[in-house]
Amino acid sequence: MVQPKCILFVKYEFWYFYLKQAAVQKIPTFLVSAIFRPDQIFFKFYGGFYRTILPLFTGILVQDFTSKKLVSPLVKHTHLAISGDTRFDRVLDIVAGKATIDWVSRLAKVKTIVAGSTWEQDHLMIGSNISSWNQFNWIIVPHHVDAAAIKTCQSRFPNSICLSEWLMHSNQMGKPMVLIVDQIGLLSHLYQYADIAFIGGGFTKDGIHNVLEAAVFGKPVIWGPNDSKYQEAIGLRNAYGGIKIKNAKGLNNILERLFKDAAFSTATGDAAFKFVQDNAGATQKTIDCIKQIYVSPTSQKL
Repeated sequence: MVQPKCILFVKYEFWYFYLKQAAVQKIPTFLVSAIFRPDQIFFKFYGGFYRTILPLFTGILVQDFTSKKLVSPLVKHTHLAISGDTRFDRVLDIVAGKATIDWVSRLAKVKTIVAGSTWEQDHLMIGSNISSWNQFNWIIVPHHVDAAAIKTCQSRFPNSICLSEWLMHSNQMGKPMVLIVDQIGLLSHLYQYADIAFIGGGFTKDGIHNVLEAAVFGKPVIWGPNDSKYQEAIGLRNAYGGIKIKNAKGLNNILERLFKDAAFSTATGDAAFKFVQDNAGATQKTIDCIKQIYVSPTSQKL
């Protein structure tokens, strides 16, 4: 019904039958912002079927040289190029069009920690530390905001209040508080108000969430130990803009250093923003690569 001239898949989207049918219909397909790791099934002795997926793409545009080196022996007839990660451009767009969140001005005029996309494991870890840092505002933004998840989250922070309830009863600035955001769509804009950002998911099996949304605002970014699958997090650490912790003690130690050493905190935030800036431009590179590889049958530009 759609009859596309070209189809783009992003990062981890490998759909054999979709790609096979597109090949039959002679519709060019591209995998963009792709990232490959040695532990993926494509590179296992039992991954034969999955290896047959890759050559079905007209072009594969990867994020880095390591990915290109890994996949190049498997896609001899497929165009392969490095174009970067388009998410760096996306978060810069968020900053350019950032929304003002009025209720933040009602919070106590103290340092603020925004903990975003948090899971139960994060809540347990933060909760064990929070009494040591109750002189600051904590804005907790859980990954799940259904009633059961919010109730469980609140149980980890006995003196907390949900945003929806607080907005109904608060008109003036109060004492430092733990505020649990039980709404969606606010997190990427909330990071602009943080002095420190904590990114959830690092204590779960699947790993951390988007560290770039906080880094782009020039904030020191902290996360848990499971970041091995996330090149942007590893890159941010290597650029000294992000800090990985192993446990609650690690969180306490790094918070103490960031709050007591203003120069260190500023340098970490500056490095985070510079890391995003230095890796921008992948969107245009991706478009340019597609144009070089594919020209539509009607000679129309993409």
